[in-house]
Amino acid sequence: MRYFTDCNRPDIAYVVGLICIFTSKPSKEHWHAIEKVMRYLIGTMALGLHYQRYLVLEKYSDADWNTLSDDSKATSGYMFSIAGGAVS
Repeated sequence: MRYFTDCNRPDIAYVVGLICIFTSKPSKEHWHAIEKVMRYLIGTMALGLHYQRYLVLEKYSDADWNTLSDDSKATSGYMFSIAGGAVS
């Protein structure tokens, strides 16, 4: 299960990692969490990344200083896409 989530469904990797801790003696709460994950998977089966034919790596980034407050902390973000599908 961990290989599947880490490589194919990173959107549920964290939750599955938490659930795996309790596999030896799961409580009702853990079973309810497993049911929620399964319902999420059923609801998102049609979603996925769709890649174009030609493989092109693109990177977009942005940074800003928060000048509206007194502490002025920096914020930044990035996105990598391969063949038109976001990967990070």
